[in-house]
Amino acid sequence: MLNVLDRYQRYVIQNLQKGYKVELLGFGTVYNRLITGKGVEKAEEVKATQIRSIVPGFTPSYTILNGTRRYSLLGEKTTLVKVNINGTQVPEDEGGGSDRPEIE
Repeated sequence: MLNVLDRYQRYVIQNLQKGYKVELLGFGTVYNRLITGKGVEKAEEVKATQIRSIVPGFTPSYTILNGTRRYSLLGEKTTLVKVNINGTQVPEDEGGGSDRPEIE
């Protein structure tokens, strides 16, 4: 898992440096956000020197349902499960499954 996250981090950094947006389907989009000084009224007045800094931005994925945004960062019903170091699930009676949170 750590290798996947490490490669994803490098992929995001490389593509943001190239000026691309990076979308992780169902999660959101990472992009470059430009911080500018004073705004201008006409497109002809825009200059690169107005950019003060570039910071990463993030927009979560969402769908519109009945006129409202429904964010899809978690599924309809998500349950957290305890696992051993080797990745096998700990049975509920051993792992104190009664205190396991359910996320809706």
